[in-house]
Amino acid sequence: ELELWCLQTWSQVDAKAALAEAEKPPRKFLYNVVQWVVKSDLQEAIALLDRYPEQRYVRDRILSAWGKRDVEAALRYIERLSEDQRSRSFRAAIEGLAEENSRRALALALEQGDPKERQRAVLAVLAELIKDDSQLAEKHLRALPQGKPRYEMSVKLAKEKAKRDPEAAMAWAKALGDPGERRAGLAAAFDAMTFDSVEERLASIHELGFHEALPNPREIKRTNGSASYRHGGDLRHALGNAIKSLAKEDPREALRAIAAYPPKMGASDFHPMDSFLGDLGKGWLQSDQRESFIEVLSEIPTDRARFTVLKEGMENATAETYAWLASQNALFTDDSHGQKVVETLAKEWLKSEPLAASEWIGGLEVGAHKDRAISSLLESLTGSGRPDFETAFAWSQVIDD
Repeated sequence: ELELWCLQTWSQVDAKAALAEAEKPPRKFLYNVVQWVVKSDLQEAIALLDRYPEQRYVRDRILSAWGKRDVEAALRYIERLSEDQRSRSFRAAIEGLAEENSRRALALALEQGDPKERQRAVLAVLAELIKDDSQLAEKHLRALPQGKPRYEMSVKLAKEKAKRDPEAAMAWAKALGDPGERRAGLAAAFDAMTFDSVEERLASIHELGFHEALPNPREIKRTNGSASYRHGGDLRHALGNAIKSLAKEDPREALRAIAAYPPKMGASDFHPMDSFLGDLGKGWLQSDQRESFIEVLSEIPTDRARFTVLKEGMENATAETYAWLASQNALFTDDSHGQKVVETLAKEWLKSEPLAASEWIGGLEVGAHKDRAISSLLESLTGSGRPDFETAFAWSQVIDD
């Protein structure tokens, strides 16, 4: 990482000298240096194309810059390439051209005879065309087949429309037929809109329909064979923020908003209910509504849901919040749920105030709760960068069971 940083910094002041260093075997940072070479001396960069014909990412970066500067010359060079190199190289060149002239880049893309190659070329220029002429971009976007590439461009289009006119973007998004594209469009428009209160924000989501805040089918990702959803730009994320804000004012109303969310359709379906309960805990525990916490918490029907609220609310809380929680004996019931609460409070409190947390643990009554809290303390003492094994051993002797 330091070598890369040095080369990139060097490239900004003397690209030619940095390039000479990057060309030494194993040439692992050649791609990173080329971006500065094309800015300082495009002809020097073009000369690299024949020196490193196997470096396709280097070739893409150079052809993108060349297409932006002189697309005819770049296309003449591409004609000399092998058949399997030409398609990718052509897209790189017109993608660069699109930064300067997106309509001309689109015209070149549409000249491609093979339908699949034409689609790929159109995709390469759509991101820039969306900025210059969103109506024309949408026309060609809708002609593309359904799939991830089209969806990603639809997201860009939605954000561009929302930036210019949130209300019009919302009306446009509501009319989209594809569920994934519609949810992405609604989220982009919603994020760009302004609301006078959290209640107004929640009412707007309610009007759209909480089903539109379900996980976006187009945002699925797979890791080690299991599926999950990316979050951050969707309406579900906006609903979570609204719940967190509402919890600071009226936790019961926040609970009602969560209860209105669509239930799971199947046992294996991903469902963001836990994250909503976490948002509730984060907003609630660190607000002036905290005194109602114990009373309202008891209205949550399951131990699992109550624990989710507590666990998320405890993360990165204030010292005052931890001390207050430690004084609420009603939280520490004589069952496994109560023991998990004690253990989690100890674990989170020890991160920021180890002395205060240790004093609280030491004052607990002998039994299962204290044993679970000590286990968190032992983890803190032995798992840190500067472990204290002697103190950990002394505490281990206090464990009753």
